[in-house]
Amino acid sequence: MKIQETKETESLEYLNQAEKGVETLLKSNNNQPNYIASQLQAITNDLEKVQPETTAYQKSQELQKFAKERKIKTISITDVTVKIL
Repeated sequence: MKIQETKETESLEYLNQAEKGVETLLKSNNNQPNYIASQLQAITNDLEKVQPETTAYQKSQELQKFAKERKIKTISITDVTVKIL
């Protein structure tokens, strides 16, 4: 029982960190692809630490999908910029 409580607590903390990261990224005026990519990677790292069978897991999966989709778009933008230069 104690292990499950610990997983739940830790998972909620990681989810909260990721949500704060998303808020920070959305409020940021920094449109540099490298900045966005690094922020998305940090968010993804936090979300990957959320344990299955916790109340935070479903939400973490949704946010991971968002972060991965944004990361792909950012990489595409970076690739285009590099080709133009």
